[in-house]
Amino acid sequence: MAYACHTLGKHLEAASNAKDALDIDTDNVSAWSTLGLSLQKLGEDGQAEKCFREAVKIDPNDGSLWLNLAKFLQYKGNYKKAISAARKAMDRPGGDYSPETRDAAQLAASKALREVEQLAQANPTLRDRISRIFGKSG
Repeated sequence: MAYACHTLGKHLEAASNAKDALDIDTDNVSAWSTLGLSLQKLGEDGQAEKCFREAVKIDPNDGSLWLNLAKFLQYKGNYKKAISAARKAMDRPGGDYSPETRDAAQLAASKALREVEQLAQANPTLRDRISRIFGKSG
């Protein structure tokens, strides 16, 4: 019910339904993930990230959960962690793992890398900081 509401753009209702599901089962990764997606749409990024992290903590072998975290981190501009989460998504065979999940994770990782490279080219100071983060020289 929560995910259906989320896909229909009813994010407040989706969040409420996900919270209700979590009241019944705190290990419900689908509810954690849907709550994170809905909270992100509602602009509650801090709480959304906590939800995505809780989902991967409960089931670290579900590639789709890592992909949601990767996309969120990329959205927030945390490229190093986004790439790490996307790589984990690609390597995890659990959950609803499928070729589509792997392709989406690879796309998210490559998009994050492209954005980092574009930022680095545009700003020499930022380029140096990014180089230090990724262990690359100039």
